[in-house]
Amino acid sequence: MPKNRKKTAAPVKAGPVLKAVAWCVFIGLAGVGYVWQKNQIHELGEEMKKQERKLADLKQKNNERMKILAGLRSPAYLEDRIRSLQLGLGMPSPRQVITLSDQPGPMPPPGQSNPSVNATYARPRGVVQQARKQ
Repeated sequence: MPKNRKKTAAPVKAGPVLKAVAWCVFIGLAGVGYVWQKNQIHELGEEMKKQERKLADLKQKNNERMKILAGLRSPAYLEDRIRSLQLGLGMPSPRQVITLSDQPGPMPPPGQSNPSVNATYARPRGVVQQARKQ
């Protein structure tokens, strides 16, 4: 008796099965990669927010400390502090103040020295020795 073709199992071909499995693995790995990237983006965003908060806090502390420093540098505070510590300091006399210019003076002709430069910056030896003793 002839066999019925409907009842016999057809041999399964390996090519299409392997192709389907490969596609499933590829799609699964692509999904896992997508989720991993989204997670990395979220974590980096959180880290950025944390760093921005820290930066804002440091800027605020810096501004507060700049205000404190400005107060400590004020002449009124310094004078009060000098009085409270009894240092006996006072304003210098005009003779004790040396003013320096940022702009250079005229250049002497080549081969000549400028006597005004030597006179301006030269100090008597006794003044330097007295300053060192004090």
